[in-house]
Amino acid sequence: MAKQKSKSMSDEKPAHELNERIARALALMQEDIPAALKLMEEARQHALEENDESTLAWCEFAEGFAAYFRAEYSATMEMAQKTQQRFDKLQDKLGLCAAIRLEGMTLVNQGNYPKAIQKLSQSVEIAEAINHAKSVADALMSLAIAKEHLGNKDEAATDYFKCFAIYGKLRDKRGYARVANNLAAIYFNIGEYRNALEYLFESLNAAEDLGLRHILAASLANIGAVYGAMDEHTTALGYELEGLSIYETLGDKRNISVCLNNIGNRYRSLGDYANAIRYHRKSLTTAETIGYQKEHSEAAWNLGSDYALIKDFASAEPYFQVALAIAERIGNKILNVDIQISLANILVSKGELTNALTVIEKADALAKELGSKKKQLALLTESIGIYRSLGETEKSAEREEEERKLKEEIFGEEEKRKTKALIEKHELEKARREAEKYGISTNELASFQEAIRASVEKKFKTSDSRREQEKKNIVIRTFGKFEVTIDGRKLSKEDWQRKKARDVFKYLLIHYRKAITTEELAEQLWQSGSREIATALKTTISHLRKALEPTLPAYQPSKYLTTQDHAYILDFGDEAEIDFVEFKLLLNTAKRESVKAKEKKLEQAVQMYQGYFLSEDAFEDWAAFERESLNEKFFSAAIELGTIYQKEERYQEAISIGRRILEIDRIYEPVYDQLFQLFVKTNQTAELKKLYDECKAAFNKELNIDPPQRFKQYLR
Repeated sequence: MAKQKSKSMSDEKPAHELNERIARALALMQEDIPAALKLMEEARQHALEENDESTLAWCEFAEGFAAYFRAEYSATMEMAQKTQQRFDKLQDKLGLCAAIRLEGMTLVNQGNYPKAIQKLSQSVEIAEAINHAKSVADALMSLAIAKEHLGNKDEAATDYFKCFAIYGKLRDKRGYARVANNLAAIYFNIGEYRNALEYLFESLNAAEDLGLRHILAASLANIGAVYGAMDEHTTALGYELEGLSIYETLGDKRNISVCLNNIGNRYRSLGDYANAIRYHRKSLTTAETIGYQKEHSEAAWNLGSDYALIKDFASAEPYFQVALAIAERIGNKILNVDIQISLANILVSKGELTNALTVIEKADALAKELGSKKKQLALLTESIGIYRSLGETEKSAEREEEERKLKEEIFGEEEKRKTKALIEKHELEKARREAEKYGISTNELASFQEAIRASVEKKFKTSDSRREQEKKNIVIRTFGKFEVTIDGRKLSKEDWQRKKARDVFKYLLIHYRKAITTEELAEQLWQSGSREIATALKTTISHLRKALEPTLPAYQPSKYLTTQDHAYILDFGDEAEIDFVEFKLLLNTAKRESVKAKEKKLEQAVQMYQGYFLSEDAFEDWAAFERESLNEKFFSAAIELGTIYQKEERYQEAISIGRRILEIDRIYEPVYDQLFQLFVKTNQTAELKKLYDECKAAFNKELNIDPPQRFKQYLR
């Protein structure tokens, strides 16, 4: 998550006017570097005229601070050490405290956490000795960040809560908001998402009230990361892109690197591997250029993960090794666990299951030391698959029970209820703020808030629906993340044994209950029909049958995969839950229904579409036609449902449907037409203008053009 750096020197209160200019320059540095440097230069000129050595030293310090903010760490370090000598000679303890803290902050970003802790502890001691509460809190916050990177979360949390107490006593809302952001990162890393969101929403509101763009950007980016961890990827992407836009305006290269990395993760989760690689590569280049070690490691790890997902293990492994080397060198235990999981997956793909298990057990010990529930859960899931493949059913069953308990702890009903209430509260408050900003009427606001409650309720019902589906005998999900569950057993990569077995299954699934010849399978999946390919196909079918029915005796017919005249047919019976099959059935039957019955089926279908079809196979030609066809069906169904709502004067629900489409495709012209018409119809002028601004930004960003001219007619 994006960290809020300890930039508190801004609020020091020097005794005379010239130092006050420096203080204002430091405060302004986060928001507008050129203006801050101009103010600093004015202070320097006055100091030269007055021969004021103290102010000249602060001017030099401010230059170092500007270099830090521009991620020019070599220049920052040089200036921090130089000003320490000047402040020491001048016996300016406050300046010495600030300069040592700047050196410590720089060491954190360079990945030298032990030395950073030493310097920052020294800064705390000096601040306490001169009884300067603000500087104590600022140095403590930087110290906590260093401790957290080393995996000392309990010590870090203790320091953050001390900062809260000091900032609260000083009524320093800016400092309080920064700490809230950083404390949220601790809760995020241990899998306590509700607590993380609570602090982030608090920080976001404070940043908006105070007009602090830097803290606002950090809050937005971090909220996006939490939503991503909760599998709400389209919502997450919106927050993260907004955070990136602010960071780019501010020129904050360090946090631009962090945002690019997170956005890459989001595209990967949505199945868009090309964009995932693109954003992760940008993040890697930025982090490497500025010398930001932690993000360099994380971006390399994510690039390796991207390539691993498209089965390019030769490209993936070097990135993992680079990431691990940096993580071990800088002592970042959190990253170390993530990378070890990825390396274990590589070993599994090579068939080295025992070695993979050794890596996972080592990472699990580290995850438990860190107290990270989400990482323990990921490791449990991996180990279950490996134990199954090794035939150790007792150990596999033990891990499955541990996994069940941990899932209940993280995603249980009580936690879900509290998280839902928190998100609803935040969204309602956000609506109230927008109403004040755009002049929305009380009645309009009430309708909008009702739509928000319905939207949050629907989002959590979707999660409940997913859990209910898991109770069915056979559940197959193809929208978004691909999953196959048979009798409560979720098939892992190890169950499939080979990628080709999974590909054959998916191809047969696309042509569900239809006979597909061996020649067609060979042509589509091997691009050949030779005798060697025929042998490979037989072996693959054997792996597939074993994946679907592990206990099926050799040479016994499968009840799911049957053979007929050199062709294969996949059929799970009428009780199976296959999302894309049900989706098409709902839309086909909806055509013959009455308006009310059609509306219900369209609602079910639209709710069922949770992401692109077989998104992990984005580069496979054999899946492309079905994916595009289903995508178009979803857009058509959603537009039709919005039209029905509009005729029934259920305007807010129609608007919600339109917003849902824009979450998936921000430049889909028909939905803009529909939404513009709805806002005109309901006299929501402020929302109309806001939507046009969003539309223009989307078209400019995605296509580098302005929106269609016809959209302007709605503004008249």
